[in-house]
Amino acid sequence: LQNFEGKWSIEQCKTGGDQELDSLDESFHTTLSYIADVEPKLWLPVRLIEGRLCKEIIINLQSVRDEARKVYLSSFSSY
Repeated sequence: LQNFEGKWSIEQCKTGGDQELDSLDESFHTTLSYIADVEPKLWLPVRLIEGRLCKEIIINLQSVRDEARKVYLSSFSSY
């Protein structure tokens, strides 16, 4: 690859209604995303690179989600 840049983003939003995050008794959801900017070398097949990156990013996002769920659920067992 000639260039590869990636950026993780995380956003927490209130579920439904007004989007201000000021109350502890309201429901929230969190969105994690990853944006990749890739410039392959001329001889590399773009479809091959896209497919591989897509699979790897999905696996990474699922791993982060699974770990976040474990941490979240374990926080309830400590009470």
